[in-house]
Amino acid sequence: MTIFMFTFLLFPAYNAHKAFEKKEYEKAKDILQTVQVEKPNDPLLNYNLGVIDYKKKNFDAAKQNFSRAATSAFSSNDKELLEKAYFNLGNSFYQNARKILVEDWEKSPPDGPAPDEAVRNQAISETKSAIKKYDKILEIKQNQKQAQTNKKASEAFLQKLIKQQQEEKKKENKKDKKDKKEENKQDKQEKKEQHNKAKEKEEPKQKTKQSKNIEERQLQALLDRLQESEEKLQKKLMKLKIDKEQKPQNSYQKPW
Repeated sequence: MTIFMFTFLLFPAYNAHKAFEKKEYEKAKDILQTVQVEKPNDPLLNYNLGVIDYKKKNFDAAKQNFSRAATSAFSSNDKELLEKAYFNLGNSFYQNARKILVEDWEKSPPDGPAPDEAVRNQAISETKSAIKKYDKILEIKQNQKQAQTNKKASEAFLQKLIKQQQEEKKKENKKDKKDKKEENKQDKQEKKEQHNKAKEKEEPKQKTKQSKNIEERQLQALLDRLQESEEKLQKKLMKLKIDKEQKPQNSYQKPW
């Protein structure tokens, strides 16, 4: 819970407080920022500006003002203001973490849109910072009930964010494995198709080569047969010639 604090001795602060009570936050902020020009390190001034920004849900600006208030309160040893500044600084971090997330961030697709990973990482970082600020308060005041309650809420919120992140990573890894398996299957199919195409291109060449070899073998066989036939013919002719030469001539036969 953010509490606006002011000093009655400062008339502008009184006017700012009146505007704040009427929820005229812009008017209250304008008044305090005018004073801030002269007192930029005033812890109470920065604290109240932080409260106004918090009410307007401008949590980044609230963080800056509460942080300046805490630094100044620590330097002046103002433990009460330091405790309040840390408390609201923690609240600002926590609320900003919730603000940047998409609506229904806890629901996984298709029931709800999952937050962007960069946004979720930022929300995790903001929540961790909130927990650290609550720890700072508990160092100052161990029995600060509201700080303990808000710290537990922040820790539970952080666990949800981390759990969702881990579950989505498991899904992504599972999907990656499935995609890789499908990709390998497609690669094998493509390689098989390429092999079949190459085989189809090669088969006509092999058939042509085989046909050529068969034709060559057939021609050689024909030549061999022709040569064999010729050799047999030559042998027959030689035999006839020899037989003719060896046959005795009829002595009574006279030429005409």
